[in-house]
Amino acid sequence: MSKTCSAIAKSTEKGCKNRSLPGSHYCVWHIEKPPLMIGALLGAAAGFFSTWILPTPELVELRRLRTDVAPLVALAQSTFPELDRNQAVAELARDVDELRTKVAKHEFTPLEPELWAAALAQLRPIAELFASRNMRISVTHETWTPTATRQYANELVELLADAGFAVSGPEQITYFLVTPSAPIEWGYNETDTRAVEALYQGLMTIIRRNPKWTQARHQEAGSVRIHFGGEVKFEPTGIVSVD
Repeated sequence: MSKTCSAIAKSTEKGCKNRSLPGSHYCVWHIEKPPLMIGALLGAAAGFFSTWILPTPELVELRRLRTDVAPLVALAQSTFPELDRNQAVAELARDVDELRTKVAKHEFTPLEPELWAAALAQLRPIAELFASRNMRISVTHETWTPTATRQYANELVELLADAGFAVSGPEQITYFLVTPSAPIEWGYNETDTRAVEALYQGLMTIIRRNPKWTQARHQEAGSVRIHFGGEVKFEPTGIVSVD
């Protein structure tokens, strides 16, 4: 096909010197207008089709995100009507982060391996003291305690056993039926006070102290009971407090 326009000027009878369009004998100035318009429309339609009928993966993801966040944007604007949209969304995001942090404290979080190893180093000499006195430990919790607290009681039993203590449990009991509940009650016999105090200090590397913990010195000699009467709350490292 010729690369030069085939049009002939009526006034000079000379041929047009412009380059012809691809697929045509004529240049852009002499091509018939209907085909040109149809080609333009087809090109526009192809672009629309590829963008909207057959969207790119990025566009699909953008539409999905817009659909997903729309209810959250509406919630933010209804919760904080005095703020503009962006400020309301930012404020809602801060509230959600704060709530997530609060919820995480009530979810079981295993003790980090480094802290587990450090606790074992503290507890193993105390386990030898317990063994020399033929002492044993039982771990119990109230019947109502949340699942995360029960999971922690089980972890504590595993830790104590790993350190070399003679330990049993965790066992579910109803202990604080009449008396007010204490977060933790340490049950032991007066004759075992020194050994129990050593255990108490050893466990304080992984359990935050609480002045509301109580002691009951009516256990038989050699028997120590750690009873969870409160709820365990977790830090990201697995260190806990009991309230």
